[in-house]
Amino acid sequence: MECGISRRKAFAIINFGTAFDSDPARFSDWPTLAHESLVREVSGFWGLSRWSADILGLSYFGNPDVFPASDGTLVRAIKAACANTEVGAEEWDIDGASPYRSLLARYLWKSIDTGFWQQSV
Repeated sequence: MECGISRRKAFAIINFGTAFDSDPARFSDWPTLAHESLVREVSGFWGLSRWSADILGLSYFGNPDVFPASDGTLVRAIKAACANTEVGAEEWDIDGASPYRSLLARYLWKSIDTGFWQQSV
């Protein structure tokens, strides 16, 4: 908590760490699981969710086709991308980017990080 995370998040991290320490073999197949199976496994831990599984799949396990649709930064980027178009953010077809949704997520995050949308409007 000294690094700025909440008590609840600290509990989730400690809970997960304890589970990993007590049975590391339980996690050995996570890198090769189909994404929906990974989501079920990760979400089985208190404080971890689909977003957690999406980030693990995209960033740590290198899954090329994961899009964390509930990520706040991605939601902002999609709204910004749609701002000057006839397509609303809610109509955006994320599935159309399959099997490369992870790349789409990375580029949208980068567009926010670099201030791209402020420069282009």
